[in-house]
Amino acid sequence: MVGYIQPRIFVHTSQKHADASAQTQRFIPESYAAPPRTESGAVSVSPKTTSSMVSSIISELEQSLGSVAFQSQCLDNFWSSLLPNSREFPKSASNYSTAGWTRIVQGLCERHSLVRLAVVANALSLLGDQSGQGFIVVQAWHVYGRSLEILARSLPAMNDTNGDELLATSILLAQYELLQGARSRHSAFSSGQRWNRHALGEKAILTARNPNSFTDGYSHQLLIDSRLHLTYPDLRHRKRSAFASLEWKTTPWLLKPKDAKNELIDVLVDIPAIMEDFDALTDSTPKKVDNQVSGHQQLEERCWILDAQLQRWSNTSGLTTVNFVTNEVSGEPQATTIPTSEDFAMAHLGLIYWTVCLLLYQHMYQLGKINPTGTDLPERVEPRQYCRRIALLLPYFAKSNLGEFFINMTAFPAITIARFLDRYDTPGQSSEERKLLQSAFGGTYKRRIDNFLGTWP
Repeated sequence: MVGYIQPRIFVHTSQKHADASAQTQRFIPESYAAPPRTESGAVSVSPKTTSSMVSSIISELEQSLGSVAFQSQCLDNFWSSLLPNSREFPKSASNYSTAGWTRIVQGLCERHSLVRLAVVANALSLLGDQSGQGFIVVQAWHVYGRSLEILARSLPAMNDTNGDELLATSILLAQYELLQGARSRHSAFSSGQRWNRHALGEKAILTARNPNSFTDGYSHQLLIDSRLHLTYPDLRHRKRSAFASLEWKTTPWLLKPKDAKNELIDVLVDIPAIMEDFDALTDSTPKKVDNQVSGHQQLEERCWILDAQLQRWSNTSGLTTVNFVTNEVSGEPQATTIPTSEDFAMAHLGLIYWTVCLLLYQHMYQLGKINPTGTDLPERVEPRQYCRRIALLLPYFAKSNLGEFFINMTAFPAITIARFLDRYDTPGQSSEERKLLQSAFGGTYKRRIDNFLGTWP
């Protein structure tokens, strides 16, 4: 399955340390070789076999790290460090942000050992970084690698019974790379590249199932929280998103109405197709001028349709969100109260909204340059204003009570701004928007964003 095959994933190993304070030994890369294949070419591991394998690993882990109680403390530390205000992400906030999957995973890991193993990998990695104990980081790499190996071997036997387990595991392994990429830069095959491979694997797991499988329950929540980050690779490659089809936009919501977040993401998933067709229009030389004019007009019309959807969203289901973030960047003195999980979630959705505007309107502006006799663009379509708004809002997330989820909420907008400025700023000059982005964070937060951008392909 794409995303969990070549190239091989390298996992760092090292000898165990008897003394917790001992210096970490040199990492030695070890690849997981593919197991023997069946006649059909697939490597199938049944859920029962998976559970047995994971139980054995957890038993070894308990022996090497002390006890079940130690594991429990690691998990508690992970969730409290990851989530805003060190609390379970509330359902009310899930309508605005994409952290609802964390509630699902906490439930799944009680019943599915592979999900628990992937959580343990995250928990150990975070604890090792926080404590400075290298041997714990090494153990985290071991557990991550074993989780990835079991996941890859389980995929041929995937069905609706174990699909949520495998999907949640993929999300957790991607989260591992997201946190690693924010904490340190890796050479060679970077965390950013590995995260992208997990995104491909996660998309393959989702699209291997029918959209009807995601109308309710855990499956529904995992899908609606995945669409946002699974669109990132499509935006990067400027290729159509699998989730832009009418079936994927409608069927999973047959039993539940869409919230503001998913209405906005419906617009976002159409942007990669705009990018792909824009490139085809500008990079090729059509045989007939009429074809070029026709393609240009059709693309403009599609952009205006998406613009109308954004305008409708900002005046209906997204109105509260737009007012919230507009107030935050207004320059007026703000209350000094500690943001709630709902506040962070709404600010996150506001970031997404302005990022979608930036992505769409920069292409509308370029289309206007190609055809200057076309429709005059209104001032609200000027793209740089959205760069400024995003950069002004980013410091809102540099608060200690947001937790490690900081990188989940800020990475996509920060990357989008950086790429826009790299493309459109005058060489050798630092624009106002770039200065705002560079000053958006300080200290630990700036290092994490810089590290993440440094690992992103």
